[in-house]
Amino acid sequence: MTDLIPLLRQFTPGAYGIWTLVMMGAVFFAREWRETRKLSAEDRLARRDGYAKQVETLMAENRQLGADLRQVREEYDAHRRQCYQETDQLRKMIIDAQNEAAGSNRRIDTLSLEIAKLKGYDA
Repeated sequence: MTDLIPLLRQFTPGAYGIWTLVMMGAVFFAREWRETRKLSAEDRLARRDGYAKQVETLMAENRQLGADLRQVREEYDAHRRQCYQETDQLRKMIIDAQNEAAGSNRRIDTLSLEIAKLKGYDA
């Protein structure tokens, strides 16, 4: 017992964590070994086939998700192009409206000068 006390004093919290993980791993591998030791060759093959079917199912699901992602990306790209077209159209309409307003202001200024000249005001 006296030999155990100095050994326990050297343990740090990190050492406890490491040894806990080692023990958990040992228990896991012992359980797996015990389960697979009891299985017959046919059971092992069935287990592998189950894993293979699960992998095939997951791969099919992965392909389906990839196709869905491509479709969503195409819809997003089409929507983005439509938004760019609408933005360009609105920008053109704003520029046309600004040009029309500037032209109207120039016409008003020109007419104001002509009216002032007709009335005899010096401008």
